Amino acid sequence: MSTTSTNLAEAITQRAARRQELEHRLSSLDGLDTGERLQQAQSAQRDALEKLWRSFAPESRWGNPPEAGEIRAAAESRTPRGPDRDGIDRDAYFSMCRDHLCQADAQVAGLTEELETEAEERSALEAERREIEGQGHGVPATREGLSTLAEAIAGQRAELRKVRQTIDRLSEDNGDPGSGETGELEAAQCRVDELAAAAMLGDVDEAEQRAAATALAKARQRAAPPLEARKNSAAARRGLERKAEELSEGVEHLEQARRELAAEVYESEWKEAERRLVELLEGEELAGIMRQFRDSREAYSRAYCAAYGAAPTIVGESHLKVEGPLLTHHKLRWPLRV
Repeated sequence: MSTTSTNLAEAITQRAARRQELEHRLSSLDGLDTGERLQQAQSAQRDALEKLWRSFAPESRWGNPPEAGEIRAAAESRTPRGPDRDGIDRDAYFSMCRDHLCQADAQVAGLTEELETEAEERSALEAERREIEGQGHGVPATREGLSTLAEAIAGQRAELRKVRQTIDRLSEDNGDPGSGETGELEAAQCRVDELAAAAMLGDVDEAEQRAAATALAKARQRAAPPLEARKNSAAARRGLERKAEELSEGVEHLEQARRELAAEVYESEWKEAERRLVELLEGEELAGIMRQFRDSREAYSRAYCAAYGAAPTIVGESHLKVEGPLLTHHKLRWPLRV
């Protein structure tokens, strides 16, 4: 695969991945209920203000509380009253209502700040998304651009096939590497364990123990390369599988980019075809042809009548009439009569 195709695939994949992240985060922000919780907090704040007003205002004014600012100002300048005629401590009740309002104010302030932070984040994410979308796909919106993307897709697919074939080869070549050496190592270790157990029981054969230890050391040496090869093969397989996954995602992103670019290219070609059609229908060339058509037909009719004493039979009208609407991207009067 060429360097250009590789770079194009990487750039498109990175943009697609980032766009998916942006879409996911924007969707998460849309699912938050901060605005609803703020409305509830503001309602609780209004209730707290009304309770504070009733805690010190004359009863005759309870039904028509003033604006929030006036209530707060009046509360600040309130003079302590002490117990009322029923023995109720109005100052304590006032303090409780004021504390309740302070709590409601704090909640409204916190949620307002939270909502503003979310709005700022949403605005930044949407701006980044527009920037990514404005970058296009790294190729011009033309038939040549579509060919470039098709080549990049073919290159990615060829690389993906190569990686998958290598994975299959690893599976075939390394089904059970070193099984004989591993079995020998296990048998040698078992013999050493048996002799150690016999020694604990007083049945000691030092020569046999030395021979078993020597056999175990040699078995370990013979088993080491196959075990290392198995580890390396497993590591290579993991790396290749990650590579295959990346290439597969890259192919998907490239194919989606080509579909989106195709829509842009064909829409542009459609607009141009409509523009040329309007230019033709409203242009002087068609109008001149139609004038020549009418003039020649009328001249023929006069000449035929003069020659044969009767008007000729002529089928059709003398004007070209086109019904609509036919166009999507351009305006044209309908029906068009030329």
